[in-house]
Amino acid sequence: MYTLTTTEGSDTCFYEKGVDINMFIYVVQFGENRHIFAKNKLMKNYTLLLLCLTVVFGARAGQPPVPSSYVPYHEQINQCGPLNPASVRHNQSNNSRNLVWKLLAEREDNWNNVNSAWDYYDSIQFGYNGNGVNDTLLELEYTAGSWANYERVYYNYNNSNQITYGIAYVWNSSNSSWTNDEDVTITRDANDNALQETYRYWISWINNWRNYYQYVSTFDANNNELTQIEQTWDTVANAWGNNTKYIYTYDANNAPLTSINQTWSTSLVNWVNTSQDLYTNNVSGKHTVDINQTWVGSVWENNYKYLYTYDANNNVTESITQVWDSANVVWVNSGKYDYTYDANQNELTEISYYWDNTNTVWVNDYQYTWTYVDVNKRATELEQSWDNTNMVWVNYYKYAYSYDANFNEIGYQDNNWNTTANAWYGNTNDTYTFDANNNRIYELDQSFNTTNLTFENNRQYFYYYGQLNVNAINEVKNELNVSLYPNPSSGKNISLTAAMEQAANVRVGLYDAQGKLVTTEMHQFVAGTNTLQLNYNNISAGNYYIQVLEYATGKSSILNFVKQ
Repeated sequence: MYTLTTTEGSDTCFYEKGVDINMFIYVVQFGENRHIFAKNKLMKNYTLLLLCLTVVFGARAGQPPVPSSYVPYHEQINQCGPLNPASVRHNQSNNSRNLVWKLLAEREDNWNNVNSAWDYYDSIQFGYNGNGVNDTLLELEYTAGSWANYERVYYNYNNSNQITYGIAYVWNSSNSSWTNDEDVTITRDANDNALQETYRYWISWINNWRNYYQYVSTFDANNNELTQIEQTWDTVANAWGNNTKYIYTYDANNAPLTSINQTWSTSLVNWVNTSQDLYTNNVSGKHTVDINQTWVGSVWENNYKYLYTYDANNNVTESITQVWDSANVVWVNSGKYDYTYDANQNELTEISYYWDNTNTVWVNDYQYTWTYVDVNKRATELEQSWDNTNMVWVNYYKYAYSYDANFNEIGYQDNNWNTTANAWYGNTNDTYTFDANNNRIYELDQSFNTTNLTFENNRQYFYYYGQLNVNAINEVKNELNVSLYPNPSSGKNISLTAAMEQAANVRVGLYDAQGKLVTTEMHQFVAGTNTLQLNYNNISAGNYYIQVLEYATGKSSILNFVKQ
């Protein structure tokens, strides 16, 4: 259990730490104190933004338990200050080497010019799985004087922390429940290349999912993508219909050689060429030439060409654009960019030119100039355009960045040049505040009022952090009535049975004794009894945890499992 102290005083709040198990917030009134309790649901570990003068995450000793009949409600946070991460104190039983700072929540307020006050707008809360990877998101909106659910998003990862499934729900206020919105399923090969990405959206009137679009890819032995096909769902034929196809080739150093774009012809029932790029590379795999061609009739015709020059550090120092003159069968200059860098490889200048075909010379167009502090922190950026009449550079935009002693960016301002006043006028001004752990905890965005010549409030953001004990499981429960047999087991043909109140998407994850995700899979359960056959014969003998998570409700079961 962690203890946290708000910045408002000595009041403390508690929350139980689980792995990959999140929570909803339940607000209960006890006398004059309002408390927020957490029931273990899918949104645990990141509701710390809901800090009031006395906040309880989990049940505190000596206080009544939360009645199961309470429905989720998210407390207003007008009296809550930002969480001070330095105030997080940890129980000695926690393994400090696994503690990592994570963004748990953020809140956005909009400035009300009529009332000269901040109005709550929305709030986003983030949850993390046992590997410390963001796998849940809850967005709230402030409406009619209170916070209301808006959207929930869940991600499922494989043991390489690559997304394999994601689902979004929207809040249905008419029946106070979450409704399916859209999802994506990603199939990966052994090297985590995405072989297929399928997107679906929920059709409420048929109460079912409908395919939307998908990407199907192939890869070579070096994990270079060879083909990608984009398809959309044909609701009439009830099948996938081809849309666009990309074909790639590579040289011996895995640098791209060709990229061909094709579209599907329904009349020819075949792929038809549309455009292609032909690349020439240097020994470092950088493009030196890029020729774009368009398919016309039955042949490729030149369109445009890019030429690149590099320095010894492979920074591009010049890029020239040429267009094809089909009448004279020759490449003609069009545009050019020159770049310079400092000793730390930071870009110092970028000058753009256009080609004067009459005088056959390059003419200045615009330029960027940068300065830096420390090694690579950008301090200023100046954008100027060329006055060809007076043959001088004219100011256009200017950007300035400021930093604290730890080189956290604490300010950003952009200005535009007022040619009438011959002076810089503000455009936007952003300021940032960081805590002692270099976490950004506050952001203020302002815009420039050209009438009053002052910066005025626009938006503000509060960010809330906590230290999560990554790779730690300390809770065993069984909300879904899950059973395992046999257990202990050799890992072969393990029967997992779950009694579901309704049909639902579920995630089954296997974690080791330290809480690290070993493997995960997604299934669709029906209402009633469901049985899965699990095979964990390839894992080492030892103690594990199996988690079954119901996406829509957040209910879950975590059971001990022993591999013999």
